[in-house]
Amino acid sequence: MVGIVIVYMGLYQHWALVSDRQHSGKPMLISNTRRNGTVREEPWDTVVGNRPYKVFPAMTHEPVHTIVARARKAIGSVRYDLLDYNCEHFVKEVVTGVAKSSQSSMLKVLAGLAAIGGIYIVTRNRWVA
Repeated sequence: MVGIVIVYMGLYQHWALVSDRQHSGKPMLISNTRRNGTVREEPWDTVVGNRPYKVFPAMTHEPVHTIVARARKAIGSVRYDLLDYNCEHFVKEVVTGVAKSSQSSMLKVLAGLAAIGGIYIVTRNRWVA
């Protein structure tokens, strides 16, 4: 079974794939991070630290070694992008073949609403004066 780790970072969640390798008795994690700017395979404690987390099974019929190999192919070869290719995009792509991020979609919606609100305030104030 392939595991997905979701680390709760306050305002957002960090997604990582559980590796088949160990470091200090804990599984290593493969993820795409802003900290590294790309995909890396790192020790559990480096990624999770003391933050709350949950581990979920990946819903796939592919063997673990196939998914982990696909994730390792991305190590150092993709660039992190908050909106277009973040940790959630990466994990979902290696597991399902489709790079999606609900967090990124929500952020884009919120940014759009903030822009509309800003335009409304600026134009409303211009006509009031």
